[in-house]
Amino acid sequence: MERFFSWQIRHRKSVIILFIVIISICAFCSTKVKVNTNLADYLPKDSASTIALDEMGKEFTGDIPNAEMMVSDISMLDAARLQDKIEELDGVKDVSGIRNANPLGVPYEFLGEEAVSSYYKDGNALYTLTLDAESGFSLLEDLVIVFAIVLFMFTMDSWLTPFLLVGTLLCAVIINSGTNLIFGTISSVTNTAASVLQMGVSVDYFIFILHRYREYTDMGRSSDDAMILALTNSGSSVVSSSLTTVIGFAALAFMRYGIGIDMGIVLSKGVLISLICAFTLLPCLILSLDKWMNRTRHKPLIFTAYKLSAVSMKIRYPVMVLFLILLIPALVLQSKSRYYYGSSHFYSDDHPVMVEKAEIESVFGQKNTIVILVPKGDTASEYRLTEALREMPETVSVTSYTGTFSPHIPYEMIPEKFSEQLISESYRRFVLTLNVDEESESTFALIDRIREKAQSLYAEPIYIAGNSASTLDLKAVISKDNTNVNLIAVCAIFMILVLTMRSLRLPLLLTFCIKGAIWISMAVSCLKGDWLFYIGYLIVSSILLGSTVDYAILATNRFLEFKETMNAKCAIRESIAHSAVSVLTSGLILMAAGGLLGVVCTDQLTAQLGTLLARGTFTAMFVVLFALPGLLQLIFPSRRTR
Repeated sequence: MERFFSWQIRHRKSVIILFIVIISICAFCSTKVKVNTNLADYLPKDSASTIALDEMGKEFTGDIPNAEMMVSDISMLDAARLQDKIEELDGVKDVSGIRNANPLGVPYEFLGEEAVSSYYKDGNALYTLTLDAESGFSLLEDLVIVFAIVLFMFTMDSWLTPFLLVGTLLCAVIINSGTNLIFGTISSVTNTAASVLQMGVSVDYFIFILHRYREYTDMGRSSDDAMILALTNSGSSVVSSSLTTVIGFAALAFMRYGIGIDMGIVLSKGVLISLICAFTLLPCLILSLDKWMNRTRHKPLIFTAYKLSAVSMKIRYPVMVLFLILLIPALVLQSKSRYYYGSSHFYSDDHPVMVEKAEIESVFGQKNTIVILVPKGDTASEYRLTEALREMPETVSVTSYTGTFSPHIPYEMIPEKFSEQLISESYRRFVLTLNVDEESESTFALIDRIREKAQSLYAEPIYIAGNSASTLDLKAVISKDNTNVNLIAVCAIFMILVLTMRSLRLPLLLTFCIKGAIWISMAVSCLKGDWLFYIGYLIVSSILLGSTVDYAILATNRFLEFKETMNAKCAIRESIAHSAVSVLTSGLILMAAGGLLGVVCTDQLTAQLGTLLARGTFTAMFVVLFALPGLLQLIFPSRRTR
């Protein structure tokens, strides 16, 4: 590798030009990547609700409604006219409204209140919409960039360095975003979080190399020699750190729920791209701008790392004991957290979406729509199922062919708009509206009862689709994913540490420390009584395990270096002093990325993912800087003084 590093340093201008071309292409490609906001699309292909949606897509043109709109102070006739206008709007695929209560075109004044109550009540018109929408998010990245620059101003020794580091990080982010075009489409969760997470988890590679470079130049080495030494001697530490992060993300790809695969691949690719940029683009930029970096040098504006190291040595044993005492209660508590599995609680109660939803429900009541597909041809069974569904106390309305039209009405007389939504070549479709929560144990039990009742009337398979049905499948899929993802991530990271450190006790210690920090962090949510999004909890656990173990690797590798020339106690003190700034800088940026996700994002899943990430990063940093020294002292007791 030393020969390669020498070659690229000699040809640094060519390397920079090559990256400019790549970045330009990727910046354009990133604008062509599509974003999928429907999380149900990422369910396994063999899940019941996915099969139901596939069958419905083959046989019917209409999707399941995904939005509601209420208009006040409007007459029935005007409400019907407005429904026609809404259907013409871009992005609106289908609308259900008062016209659906009047398929045969009877004058509205002759319709009874009971017939239209689902769509019109007390001068209020309700429309159930099927929308086609995509979303994006850019503010987060800007805020993280600003925070990183300000933080680097305080921790780095040159005014130019912050802009150099952040600029190189942005280049890696742009390349990663542009290469997402190979997937065609990524999830909205990945789209929102990927850039800031990539910056947060990979910034330490850039910092490690820069600090090593500074060490060698301060020792009197020439710039080129110092950079070659920095890249060569930090290679093992940085590569092992990046591999553990990649494995943490890659473990998500073993989830059956496609969001994990989507995010895992994108973030793993991003970390590898960041690693390549750290060993190629960053050295070339540093050497090209070294003269200006030296002219703008200054003393770091924060406390020296030796002061932090002194504090760490004083409290290492009490913090270590506290950490060990908390482990078992934390493990138990984090396993008792309450979870959401679907998207019904994406927004907080004070969000405009939820406020308007509450206003609609105050007039028309709670509504949860599911669709049932049954085999075509058995009119008697269809009629019995319609009546059975209507008799359920949770039912608001049932729309079916036999329930809407009299069997005496010729099929040809039924408007095509209605017939094509209820009858296909192979199926009859029921649209069932329930007054239950989208996600609760009672709702899941109700879905199971409906499935059993419908299936009892037909010999051939029946299908149920809808948000509640998808969430029920999500619960089953994600719960199984938890064990697989955690086991794969822990075992793979442990093996990487064993291979790079050629030891068993140190990898065990580092994995134990970081996993314990994650347990403690997650236990806080249980103590607060928070409901967690299970998918967010699972993703954050993998991210934290893969990224914050880097801090432990850095501190331990420096300890092993110093231990060759001094006793364990002195080596621990020096290792903390030489790794603290890197750990704090990287950790604070990752905390900022998570914290900003928590504050800025309007959907609670991504916001909670950020909050858990920020809290977990802080806990891991604290454990590495204050508990790990005591644990290292236990397994490497001092036998002599320096």
